[in-house]
Amino acid sequence: MRRIALVVLNGAYIDYRKLKAILKERFKTQNPEVVLGVDGGTNHLESLGLTPTHILGDLDSIEHIDVYKEKFKEAEWIVYPIEKDYTDSELAFETAKSLGCNELVVIGAFGGRLDHMLGTILLLNRYSDGVDIELLDLQNQIRLIQGPLVYPLIKKEIPYRYVSLVPISNQVTGVYLDGFKYPLNNATIKLGETIGISNEVLKDHASVTLSSGKLLMIFSRDSEGPF
Repeated sequence: MRRIALVVLNGAYIDYRKLKAILKERFKTQNPEVVLGVDGGTNHLESLGLTPTHILGDLDSIEHIDVYKEKFKEAEWIVYPIEKDYTDSELAFETAKSLGCNELVVIGAFGGRLDHMLGTILLLNRYSDGVDIELLDLQNQIRLIQGPLVYPLIKKEIPYRYVSLVPISNQVTGVYLDGFKYPLNNATIKLGETIGISNEVLKDHASVTLSSGKLLMIFSRDSEGPF
C-alpha cells in the first residue's frame, strides 16, 4: 500500500507557480498523507500552498518561528540540536520512514550548497530498499533504480526532455534502452562513465532494463525549455 510523504527542503525555489503546477500533476491520483517542512523549507510552505503535518530540524534557518508556530499549530514540531551527526534531510527521510511512508517526493533538494545537495542525492542509495524516493524541481527529477528491473516509460507522461543514467554502483550490467534516441543492447556502464548522459525517449512506449547494479535515472530539461 502506498503511503506518500512530501518532503520540503530549503533549496532554491525559482518559481512557486510552476512548481505548484508540477506538484498538482504529480499528486493527481493521490495526495501526500505526510507533509514535512524541513528546517528552512518551512519558509516556502505558504507560497506553495502547503500545510505541514510535521516540521523538523535544528530550526536554525526558519524565519519568524513564532509566526509559523501559530500558523502551523496543528503540525508536530520535532526539534534537533544544531550540532548533530545527521543532516536535516536524512532526519526527514528517517521521520517519513518511521511514519510508515514508503514513497517520498522531495522538493528543494537542489541549489545552494553543493555538499548538502550531493549528500541528499546519495541518500537515495541508503534508502533504496523499501522506500521509493523522488527528488524534483522545475528542471530535474531524480530517482534510483536497481537491477534486476524493467522500468517502463510512457513518453507523454514524462514532463522533461532528457533522460540520463548515472551509475552509483561499481558497474551496472545488462542495460537495455528500448525506444530511445540512443538505444543500448546488453551494455555495461561503469562508475564514472558518461555514456548514459543526455538521452531522449522517442517512442510512445519505452523501457530501461537492468540486470544488476544501481543507477540514478535523471529526467531533465534546459532552463529555457517549456514547462
